[in-house]
Amino acid sequence: DQATVMMERVLYGLPEPDPRLPDAAARKSMTPEEYKAALDKVWRFRQAEIKKAMEQIEDHGAMLRNHTLVLMEASLTESSPALEKALLDTEWMVQEIDHALHFVSLGGLELCAGLLGHTEPRVRTLAAFTVGSAVKSHEKMQAAALEIGIVSRLLDRLETALPCSVADGPGAKECAKLLYALGAVTRGHAPGQVEAIRGGMMTLLVEVARAPEADTKVLSKVLALVADLLGDAESCPADWAANGTDAQLCGALDWRAEAMAAQSEAQAEVDPVTKQQAITLRHAMGAAGCDTGRVDANPLFLQPLGHD
Repeated sequence: DQATVMMERVLYGLPEPDPRLPDAAARKSMTPEEYKAALDKVWRFRQAEIKKAMEQIEDHGAMLRNHTLVLMEASLTESSPALEKALLDTEWMVQEIDHALHFVSLGGLELCAGLLGHTEPRVRTLAAFTVGSAVKSHEKMQAAALEIGIVSRLLDRLETALPCSVADGPGAKECAKLLYALGAVTRGHAPGQVEAIRGGMMTLLVEVARAPEADTKVLSKVLALVADLLGDAESCPADWAANGTDAQLCGALDWRAEAMAAQSEAQAEVDPVTKQQAITLRHAMGAAGCDTGRVDANPLFLQPLGHD
C-alpha cells in the first residue's frame, strides 16, 4: 500500500539506513504484513528519535537565553557560582555552530567581550574560553567577533597578563585561554590576522617566547599559533613582518631553542611534553623563515622516525 511504499522510500533512502531494517534476504522470507510491521516499527523508532532531538534543541535554546541573561546582569567586580556556571555551560554549547549563531544573535558574544574586563581572573578566563569555542574554525563567527572589536580586547588582556609566568597560576590559565581565543579568531582568517597584527599581537607573542618564566602550556600555545599562522601561506598576510617583528620573533625563537637544548642536555631523559614543544618550535621557526640550523642538527627538535 501507499504507506508501506512511503516508509520504504524514506527509510532505505537515508544516507545511513537504520541497521534494524530488513535486508534483502530477510525481506524474501517475510509476508507483506510482516514486512510492513517491520518498517512501521523502525519508522516509529525514528520518529521518537527526531522528537527527542527537537526537544533537546529547544532545551538548549532556552538554556542559552537564560545564560545570556545571567551574563547581561553580571557585575564586573563580583563573581558568582551562577555566572561561572553560565559561562561553562555556554562554552560547551557554542561548540555546535547552530548554538554559536544563536548565542551571537542574543548578544552573548559581546557580553563575553565585556567580561574580559572583569576583576576576577577566573571569570576573564572563562569568558575568553567561551569566545574561542564560539568562533573557532567558522568564518561567519570570526567575522562577528571582529565586528565587536574582540581582537583588541583580547590583546589588551594578554598584554596585562604578561609574562604569563608559571608562578602565577590563575594568570597563566588566563593567558592560555586568551591565546586560544586569539587563535580561534585568526586561524585561517586573513581579516582577523591583519587586525591582530596591527594591534601588536606579534610583539606580545615575542615577549612570551623569550620570557624564561613563561608557563609551559602557554609557551606551547604561542609556538603552535606562530607555526599555524605563518605556515598558512594562503591566508597569512604579508605584513606579519611589519616593523621588524619577524627579526624579533626569530631572535626569541632561537633563544628559546638554545635554552631548550641546554635544558635537555642536563636531563637523563626528555619528557614527552618537552619533546613535542621542541618539534613545534622547529615548525614555528621554519614557518617564520628563521635560520633553523641550530634545531636541524639537534635530534631534540626532530620528529621521530615513523611519525608524520
